[in-house]
Amino acid sequence: MASSGEKKRSWFQLVWIRYIDPMTSQGEPARSDAVRYVIPLGVITLILYLTGIIAPFLGGTVLALPLGGLILCALLGGLGPGLLSLVVAALAQAVFFIEPIGKLFPMAPQSALRLGLFIGLGLINVLLASSFREAFRQISRDRTALEAARSLLDAIVENLPAMIFVKDARDLSFVLFNRVAEETFGWPRAEMYGKTDYDFFPKQEADSFRANDIAVLTSKKLLEIFEEPMKSRNKGERVLHTKKVPIISDRGEPLYLLGIAEDITERSLAERERRELLIELERSVRAREHVLAVVSHDLKNPLSAIKMAARVLERFSAHDERAKSLVQTINASASRMEHLIRDIVDLAAFEAGSLVIDKKPQDVREVFSSLKPEMRPLAERKSIRLSFHSSLAPDKAVLGDSNRIKQVLSNLIGNAIRYTPEKGSVTVSARENGDFVRLEVADTGPGISEELFPHLFKRYWRAEASSSGHAGLGLSIAKAIAEAHGGQIGVESKVGVGSTFWVTLPIAISVRKTA
Repeated sequence: MASSGEKKRSWFQLVWIRYIDPMTSQGEPARSDAVRYVIPLGVITLILYLTGIIAPFLGGTVLALPLGGLILCALLGGLGPGLLSLVVAALAQAVFFIEPIGKLFPMAPQSALRLGLFIGLGLINVLLASSFREAFRQISRDRTALEAARSLLDAIVENLPAMIFVKDARDLSFVLFNRVAEETFGWPRAEMYGKTDYDFFPKQEADSFRANDIAVLTSKKLLEIFEEPMKSRNKGERVLHTKKVPIISDRGEPLYLLGIAEDITERSLAERERRELLIELERSVRAREHVLAVVSHDLKNPLSAIKMAARVLERFSAHDERAKSLVQTINASASRMEHLIRDIVDLAAFEAGSLVIDKKPQDVREVFSSLKPEMRPLAERKSIRLSFHSSLAPDKAVLGDSNRIKQVLSNLIGNAIRYTPEKGSVTVSARENGDFVRLEVADTGPGISEELFPHLFKRYWRAEASSSGHAGLGLSIAKAIAEAHGGQIGVESKVGVGSTFWVTLPIAISVRKTA
């Protein structure tokens, strides 16, 4: 069975390639050269023999047959074998046909003229035939290369993962389809060739396709359609991401319209679901923020009244120890509730991305001084030694929000006091650490196992052994505040020795002037 390449060649090309041009069918150069010379010599010898047989019947010298043989030899082997055949034919003419053997010299003028005429005509025939041979061989090579390039292009188009289709610019009929386009549209490409969109799609869709096609061909520019609906034959409604490109001739006229499309139906549905989910989440966040604002307001007002009433009761119960203890319990519970409300509101602000950090240079020593009145009473109740010290230079400060820094430190100090046994110690310090200030809260508590480190800063997480009654939001909020400042938070601990929680904040030049 002939190959697809052979089917595209004419019968003359096949005869030439298979029988006339040995070099086309021979793979070894040495063997090809031998064939190129042997075959023409054999052909010219045969023709000269035939000439010798028929010459007596024609009554004289025969030139036409040897000259035709030279043409055939040049076609078979090229210029070299053709010239060699000419030499052989000229000698044969001189010896056997023009003059009898032994009477070549001196040659009669008429015989010399015939020999010269034969050589001249033979040389012309050889040159023309060899030129024709090379020209035809070049045409064959070019055509073979063109067919190979076309086959490669067809293979690329056929195996592209995108839909490829081409329309004739004159009537917008389909002239090319690849496999993916055929599978997506649902019609065999053979049925679509020569037909338009109106033969396969609903009129409304076909009108839209045609309008876009005309716009592309008129503007001679690419058109990208990000979501183009299309009703396929087997897959129902599909959504395509389509690019349409005009194919322009050398004269600037549109010849074809190239379409490149991708089926994005599943992606489009997922994107639509994602947008709907995002809208729903935004509604939920707004509703939660509203509820938190209302709850925060409605809880803070009663708490303020409770704390005010507790302060009044404290004045009247100065000499009643039992009443004084109850008042202290009320104050502690109200403070804890107040901290819980603040943590919940802060957490909502962090999640919504609405927390505002007012970054300014803050003197660490002033921050420590403002924390002492709040933290020392908590430490004194357990006879814990609470100390503050800073090794920062007087002109160095932290860049941050003073209230938020105090919030982080008060949380860490409060935790340290809560878990440190009586007569222990809690040390709060600050030191320079590269481009950051490292704030540390070290205690002599029971320590924390390393396996718990990954959970410490998670929301609502508390150690199982903890009975503090806290919601477990403090450390997660401290982490969010540190990261909002461009810093970090972490812990170092050893069971039975104690823990050190640290926070890094950007360093800044202090606003306080040095002497």
